[in-house]
Amino acid sequence: MVFNFILKIHKAKMALKKILDSNPKLYNALKKKGEEKKYNHGDLIILNGSVKDKTAFIFKGLFKVTLKGKKPLLLYHIDSQNQCIISLMNFYTSSVKTSITSLEKSSLLWVSNADILELANSFPLLKIEMLSSYHYNNQQLLLTMDTIMRKSIEDRFIDYLLTKSSIYKTNKLCISWNEIASDLQISKTTVFKIIKTLKTKKQITLSEEQIIINKFSL
Repeated sequence: MVFNFILKIHKAKMALKKILDSNPKLYNALKKKGEEKKYNHGDLIILNGSVKDKTAFIFKGLFKVTLKGKKPLLLYHIDSQNQCIISLMNFYTSSVKTSITSLEKSSLLWVSNADILELANSFPLLKIEMLSSYHYNNQQLLLTMDTIMRKSIEDRFIDYLLTKSSIYKTNKLCISWNEIASDLQISKTTVFKIIKTLKTKKQITLSEEQIIINKFSL
């Protein structure tokens, strides 16, 4: 049962990547009812009444989901390769408040949830994708919390670098120490100490403001 559910989700993700090209009727319906918006690096997708009741389809771009609070914590990333739908119903409740920030030039198609529900009756795949989105976001949240509780700061740091490397498809990362400290909620002093440790172990190299991951050492 669990395997079949995961398999359905996997197939749905593959289908969603092609949905706009392979299903022109749904594409036209979404375009007619939706509104395309563009974002630059650092732009915040504000979670308030104007967008909380909407769903976004990622045309292109990369985003990070952050747990809001006195010390915002990076939870995970979203892009068109792993999750093509941003359903704000999944990110904002009375007990858990999150924000979503664009990490590069991005384009989203916003469609109201009322229209999504209406379209889902005619396009069952859309309904499956919404469930897939809900599952993915909750799974990533649980994985992040498990990592925080069970792993050392150094291991979390390494996971962070490997995730960034996977997202940007390079082992040469241009990340400021301030950004790392903010994302992982650790001090810059701790960032310095961990980087020094990883350099000593020859797991990373620093070059021209880049962190170079020595993949065979991590």
